[in-house]
Amino acid sequence: MPIRLSRYFNVEPTELKKRGVLNAHLGIDNRLFVDPNLLSKSRVEEFDHCREDLTKYFCAVIKLLSKSKKTGDVAWQEAERRLRFHEEHGAALGYSHAGGYGRAVGPDLASELATRAKEIINLGIDDPEMFELIGLFQENFGPDLLSDMAVAILKNRFLAYTQRITRSCCITQDKPLKCLWLSLVK
Repeated sequence: MPIRLSRYFNVEPTELKKRGVLNAHLGIDNRLFVDPNLLSKSRVEEFDHCREDLTKYFCAVIKLLSKSKKTGDVAWQEAERRLRFHEEHGAALGYSHAGGYGRAVGPDLASELATRAKEIINLGIDDPEMFELIGLFQENFGPDLLSDMAVAILKNRFLAYTQRITRSCCITQDKPLKCLWLSLVK
């Protein structure tokens, strides 16, 4: 039977709420996603300037594909590798079943993304924000996969947030963390 974060860690729900933490049921996905555009507007200190991290990540992919001469060359393979993302275990976001994993971005979808990105680059567009507008992430790519990508790229920021909240709520390592981070509601 799932239990709430507050009960598992013996923290008052009001303490979590005061810190902007969702008192989620552990082991159950919340029907929420990380929206990269909204993260840049977050008031949570660990996410200051996170949009730059995302832009930098995708600039590297664009640079690799710009240098690629043909599908499958070394630059292409590295770009494809950087476009593969797994769903972070314990994120508890999305629509998989309790304790399950989502589909994330595997090799086939990463290959499709690389092909589409190369087409966009060949049009002379190399601005990462233009990729969003043109639709690199439209076909076969919903908010759950965008969320998985953002979480994987920003994982250290989510972990830093978790460390700060667990310290401020005096949560110790007596019990293992059942979630990768505590859900943001700010």
